[in-house]
Amino acid sequence: MCDDDETTALVCDNGSGLVKAGFAGDDAPRAVFPSIVGRPRHQVSSHHIPQIYTIVNRLRKGA
Repeated sequence: MCDDDETTALVCDNGSGLVKAGFAGDDAPRAVFPSIVGRPRHQVSSHHIPQIYTIVNRLRKGA
């Protein structure tokens, strides 16, 4: 555990339909995107996949 005052926990809610991610203490998630793990109930359009990877990469870089 780090005692740095600048450390904030990342919160990731992997729901059955949506993944919500953000930082502890924020009022709302910073990113909300469809869950793509598992078997989809409905056909998912493949043109959303690049947008999802962009969101994940931004979260990793801390943007």
